[in-house]
Amino acid sequence: MASFDGVKTGLADSFTNIWLGDTNPVPVVLAPITAFDPGLFEKTGIFLPEQISRSVPKRQAEFFYGRLCAREALRAIGVTDHVLATGRSREPLWPAGVIGSISHNDEFSAAVALRKTPYSGIGIDIESFFDAPKREAVFNLAVTAQEYARLTQKREIDPELSLVVAFSAKESFFKAAFHAVGAYFDFDAVSVTDICAQRKVITLEVADDLCAQFKRGTTAQIWFDLIAPRTVITGFRW
Repeated sequence: MASFDGVKTGLADSFTNIWLGDTNPVPVVLAPITAFDPGLFEKTGIFLPEQISRSVPKRQAEFFYGRLCAREALRAIGVTDHVLATGRSREPLWPAGVIGSISHNDEFSAAVALRKTPYSGIGIDIESFFDAPKREAVFNLAVTAQEYARLTQKREIDPELSLVVAFSAKESFFKAAFHAVGAYFDFDAVSVTDICAQRKVITLEVADDLCAQFKRGTTAQIWFDLIAPRTVITGFRW
């Protein structure tokens, strides 16, 4: 399980710092998605975009807790006055000189923010273990039979866990590389080549020339960990 340090907040629950990575680990701010009402936006000063105000309460809660984690992550690096707007591709617009990422599932939200120098991009993703329909969809869209065969050869890691990690790792890679690539790309743009349970690292190889930084054959090591018995977090920084 991930390494945790509690961080007090003004809400009933507390933030948690998760340290991702085996060398020069990255602090990720995590919070449970708990009781929610739309008034929390005004009470906490979290900006509520018009399109989110028209969405269902579940989506509002996910957005709120994600932005709350992002504000805490920014505060940790000394940024206290930035309103995190949303770009054309629904990506968070981080302050100049900062890279960051936000993710959530039904139970948790998380965010990370780092000073850009010496890094260029970062992405995180949270995924719950799959039910049968989601598992089938992942096999159809995101993880090939060949990739899954490579994962299941590693008997020290549960096959169900490795499948979730593979899907989540591709999501984290997409988020981290998106600004460099400048366009959406499919799951088959990267392929799983290895996974190491001891180091908690899964390796992806770029299958197409995506951009100058990510040409065909480039490898990326994505960190992973459990934040709950059936919930995975992954992260990629470059």
